[in-house]
Amino acid sequence: MGKKRNINKVCADRRALLFLLYKNLATNVFKWEGLPNGIESRHIENFLFEHGQVGFYNDKNLGMICLPISNSGELNIYGDPTKFYMYSKNGNYSKTIPSDEVIRCMDNPNLVPTKLYVNYYVQEMLDIETAIRANLRKQVKPYFAIATDKNKYTVKSIIDDYENGEDVVIIDKTLGEDGFDGLKLLTANVEYLVDKLRAEERSRESALLTYLGVSNVNMEKKERLITDEVNGNDEFVNLNLSIRAKGRLDAMVELQKIYPEVKCVLNIEYLEQFFESLRSEVIGDGIL
Repeated sequence: MGKKRNINKVCADRRALLFLLYKNLATNVFKWEGLPNGIESRHIENFLFEHGQVGFYNDKNLGMICLPISNSGELNIYGDPTKFYMYSKNGNYSKTIPSDEVIRCMDNPNLVPTKLYVNYYVQEMLDIETAIRANLRKQVKPYFAIATDKNKYTVKSIIDDYENGEDVVIIDKTLGEDGFDGLKLLTANVEYLVDKLRAEERSRESALLTYLGVSNVNMEKKERLITDEVNGNDEFVNLNLSIRAKGRLDAMVELQKIYPEVKCVLNIEYLEQFFESLRSEVIGDGIL
């Protein structure tokens, strides 16, 4: 008998795939160029994704470094920190530094890590996919089974084997003596909801992409959209993109006083390739 399909593991793998897909997108909307030796664009964007802010600091031993920071010390009259606590992922570096010695880079003014938004919307999409699978099963395999207290767990095991796609399901011949009378077809008249649920799934993805500042009107057929809807989406996309860009550009201006070659720009090439490759593979039709 073949291995049973572990639905929980499939869901966990699916969640990891979706999370990484959108993390890759979120951390590649912007790219940094001309950075000091040892600092890469991926370092900055990954830290911003995970923590919401990073700091650039000219350490007397290490030179210019870029690491996650958290607010520390007393606040000034505007509520901004007077110190930052800077730390490395491996735990080998930590230091409390006056804020005027740190070039702060923020993903957004509220310092909310992007991963929180990605986690939320990925879970929403997975919940909808679970509903889609349930609705599809009820379309193609509506049945019920008669069982007794004595054999109900055995009957459930038979159903599990059947749903998990076993080629051969072995049934104890004494089950009939215990009241089992086979699986009976049931006319459930369950409404087909897959198309509506897919639309809900797309709306969640659209909301996430809009937050990330990625245009997504091409996810719907153009004839279904009116001009105002397209323009409205573009306005939200551009607003969110400008919010995410501001903190990076502020940091870039300060860095350019020390390293004139530093730039932070939109990663247009990556964004153009996004829907052509990754999305179709991971979210494409029929991958549940």
